[in-house]
Amino acid sequence: MLSTLLAEGSSLSELLLENPWPLVVALLAVSAVLRTVGKRQDQPKAVSASWLALLLGLGVYVTATLVNTDRETLIERTEALIEAASPADEAALTALLADRVVLMGPGGDVWADLSGPVIAGRLDQYRVEVLDLRGVDATINRPGYGVSTMTVSHDAMGQRIPATQWEVEWQIDPQGRWRIIAFKWLKYGLNEPSSNLYR
Repeated sequence: MLSTLLAEGSSLSELLLENPWPLVVALLAVSAVLRTVGKRQDQPKAVSASWLALLLGLGVYVTATLVNTDRETLIERTEALIEAASPADEAALTALLADRVVLMGPGGDVWADLSGPVIAGRLDQYRVEVLDLRGVDATINRPGYGVSTMTVSHDAMGQRIPATQWEVEWQIDPQGRWRIIAFKWLKYGLNEPSSNLYR
């Protein structure tokens, strides 16, 4: 029930699980005010309410610490993808991929079918070294399906090349693991890439 509610309300999920600090601080402040007022004015109900606010604040913090949202999981797996790419780790790459993965151009046209060995081979062939990963974000479009975005700066064949921007499409497999089903290459520097760049 809670997971369904959180999946439907991304702002609620973010408030409770991804960025709980404003709520936790607010609950602790309310607790402090209620306790102070309750003791000064001899109001046991206010003191009791202060304990409730304190426990709620601690509960929100513990829950946020223990629970990873799907969005947080996709961001972590996107970062794991980049770690597996430099240096190329074929097994780690394969573990992140679905049985069929496609490379698409910015318009969504399919350029190639990919696999862990194919990706690792390309990375090794061009001696790709990731220098910087930034702008990582993720959205859950519907249950079991999400998209992460990233911008990557890297060297290839010993030369700095323009930053690339990507959308990575994810889907939950039958075992409940998020797997990549598609890479959409959005930008090569300031320009849209063409299929010739991949070849």
